[in-house]
Amino acid sequence: MYDIFTEAGRKMMMDNVLQHYFFADGIQVWWLDCPEPCSRSCPNGAPFFYNSGMYPENMVGSMFPSMLIQATYEAMASVNLSHEAVMLSRSAWAGAQRHGGAVWSGDIASTFDSLAQQIRAGLNIAMSGIYYWTTDIGGYHGGDLTDPEFEELIVRWFQFGAFCPLFRLHGCRSKPSIPGNECGGTCAPNELWAYSNASQAGMEKMIFIRESLRDYVFEQYKMAAETVVPLMPLFINFPRIPTRR
Repeated sequence: MYDIFTEAGRKMMMDNVLQHYFFADGIQVWWLDCPEPCSRSCPNGAPFFYNSGMYPENMVGSMFPSMLIQATYEAMASVNLSHEAVMLSRSAWAGAQRHGGAVWSGDIASTFDSLAQQIRAGLNIAMSGIYYWTTDIGGYHGGDLTDPEFEELIVRWFQFGAFCPLFRLHGCRSKPSIPGNECGGTCAPNELWAYSNASQAGMEKMIFIRESLRDYVFEQYKMAAETVVPLMPLFINFPRIPTRR
């Protein structure tokens, strides 16, 4: 157990991470999953994950993932790689952008309603100042590769995802199921080639469009780091037009 809200606690944790992952294998891209933090492995220990139990969970719980992002940034800064490290976190809080943490919208449902919610979520998180943001394309929970409706959903999600600050495919598909083995079970395939030829072609098209925007995307990253957040609701850019509110 360590107190991530103290400099000594963060250093102790990240010194171990650096030793076993960075120095051993050169890893500098970090997927900070389950940073709320998850407490399923210790169901009665949740209060102690939050500031060693010094304050109630609901007072500091939202800050925990941002402190983990900060800890990772500080660790990479200690080896002079703070500007090259990539951190993708499932949660964040106001100010997390100071340490370059990217955020995705969590383990969301594979539905058209969920896709619609991501548009609102992305714009809201941008207004909070966090500009590295993304989703699980196709949603995380569910998705039957044999269902034409889901095939349309994932192509539509690619069309949205290609123009998000970060572009990534991820999810736990439900069908067709894969038998488990001695290592346990797994989700259904989610690679592009697992889908129909028509769906694969639609997704590939969006990948190539995104790649063609590489220079533009990096320009927007630079602008966001130095001045403003590029992804904003229309009423921010056009405050005098009532229909944009």
